[in-house]
Amino acid sequence: MLRRFLRQRTSGQGMVEFSLVAPLFFLMLFGVMEGGWLLFHNHQVSNAAREGARFAVVNGEMSGTELTNDMIKDHIQDRVSLSNWDSLEVNLVEIDENMEPESRIRVDVDYTHLTLVGFIFESAAINLSSSSQMRVHY
Repeated sequence: MLRRFLRQRTSGQGMVEFSLVAPLFFLMLFGVMEGGWLLFHNHQVSNAAREGARFAVVNGEMSGTELTNDMIKDHIQDRVSLSNWDSLEVNLVEIDENMEPESRIRVDVDYTHLTLVGFIFESAAINLSSSSQMRVHY
């Protein structure tokens, strides 16, 4: 009789414990996934700026082509992995006002990172930016 009484009182214990632990577990799980996704995109944006600057210093005006932001963006898309290409903005800045050898250029890259759990939060976009400066070598 006593055993049956105690067994009936503990029948929902596992459900209560799960309901207390599950939100914390899923919060940590999605937090780690989101943090890794953000770090991956941050690394790719800095790599995109470096690749764009490298392309600009090698393929400038002395190589016979007029260098544009779209050319740099096309080059970046071939070498960098991003999930939202429409939000990538590339800007070429000529620091020394010309593209002569030994002059400096800078490539600025701006990217809007969309979160994995964006459906939960209204404004789930994070702006990432990077710039890379190099000397013209051609």
